[in-house]
Amino acid sequence: MCALKNQEQITITTSVEENVKMICEALYHSSDLTKRKIQTEEYEGVILFLETMVDTQKIVDAFLVTKVEAHIDTQLTEKIASEELEIRHLLADIVTDLLQGKTIVLLEGIEDAFSFQTIQEALERAPEEPDNEKIVRGAHNGFIENIYANIHLVRKRLIDRHLHVNYFSIGQETKLQVAMLYMEGLANPSVVKKIEKKLTSLIDLKALEVMEVDELLTENRYSPFPQNAHTERPDELKKHLMKGRVAVFIDGTAAVLVLPVTFFTFFHSPDDDNLPFYSGTIFRLFRLFSFLGALIFPALYIAVINFHFEIIPYELISLVKNSIENVPFPAFYEAVIMAVTIELVREAGIRLPSPIGQTIGIVGGIIIGDAVVTAGLVSNIVVIVIALTAIMSFTVPVYEMGNSIRIFTLPIMIAASLFGFIGIIICMLGLIFHLCRLHNYGFPYFYPLAPFDYKAVKEMIIRAPSEVISPKKEAFKEK
Repeated sequence: MCALKNQEQITITTSVEENVKMICEALYHSSDLTKRKIQTEEYEGVILFLETMVDTQKIVDAFLVTKVEAHIDTQLTEKIASEELEIRHLLADIVTDLLQGKTIVLLEGIEDAFSFQTIQEALERAPEEPDNEKIVRGAHNGFIENIYANIHLVRKRLIDRHLHVNYFSIGQETKLQVAMLYMEGLANPSVVKKIEKKLTSLIDLKALEVMEVDELLTENRYSPFPQNAHTERPDELKKHLMKGRVAVFIDGTAAVLVLPVTFFTFFHSPDDDNLPFYSGTIFRLFRLFSFLGALIFPALYIAVINFHFEIIPYELISLVKNSIENVPFPAFYEAVIMAVTIELVREAGIRLPSPIGQTIGIVGGIIIGDAVVTAGLVSNIVVIVIALTAIMSFTVPVYEMGNSIRIFTLPIMIAASLFGFIGIIICMLGLIFHLCRLHNYGFPYFYPLAPFDYKAVKEMIIRAPSEVISPKKEAFKEK
């Protein structure tokens, strides 16, 4: 039997029967591998294809004539109506073509295999607006799971000769189609070369899935902060490309990777540029302050109750005291109980079907919150604190950055329960230090604050009027 690992060295022979046997063994005699004999007065051969992948009408349409002349090896390319006709010699290439929906023609006495595309058009969904990037005004279409359709959407929106597309087929077994897009002259050449090198290094790996490619393209894998942005909107991707970033399309997913990006990129919403600049600025700053609040709000409650009770206004002291005096647990355990409950409700709402998930999120949260307060397990104040924290975490437009909030909340709460405000300050300084020293493909992750760039602040942190932003300003400059 032909071992898969030896296919790279095996070439086909002049015997059709022997070639068919090798191909069948390489595909482990799969039942959907179809063989059709072709024979005329001049020659005989076999057509091979996977019936689950091809459109048989394309095979019929590909042969323009019923009779082919004697010298098939030189004239077959003129007889098959396909612009993608290729000649194969290696068994591995033939097997790959079959798996990609191509049809193989083997002829007796000829050491060439002829391959042409006959893949069946998959039933694709319409390019509808993505649920996680909905906007009020602007375009309402989005990417789908077909890489070629997605690139078509980009080219239709960005009609520019500088848009460069580079294809990769990664994974020896999966043959995952990947495309890299960037604007020639705007994208940093060193970044382009780094990404090309990473994608090329993935070609020899056995099997790769979509999320593995995302992880392998991440520069600092052990950092809890996301470093590759994702978008499903062609208009949003156009903005990234015009800022000199690189897009990586992966066949089978609607999300496009955008890199390199900075910390503040994850607080941009597609709606920011569709609103007046003062509205866009206010909403963007709301998201930044909400991120900070979601990180430290529960920790502030714990620190105040345990160490700094004196800073509570006199009018609220009795209210807070009455709320917490009958609770049997310290403030830290109260906050942990409610935070874990919120996470459980959130996960349940995601995993369940949409109508049931919404019911679980609303009814479950109300019932559980009321029950734990009535039972005296937590105070009213901590329920309000955790609820506000959850709301603030939802204002972050990127799911991956929301995950970072959940990762850091518990350590900051522990530091607050041990050292009060000092613990919170130490944790926040540690986070800022990590952000300042983090680089993504050679660019500072905390740019434009570290290093500080006043002009870039007006574009990346606030939403300044369009006339003060240079349309050809490169978003990233090596520092």
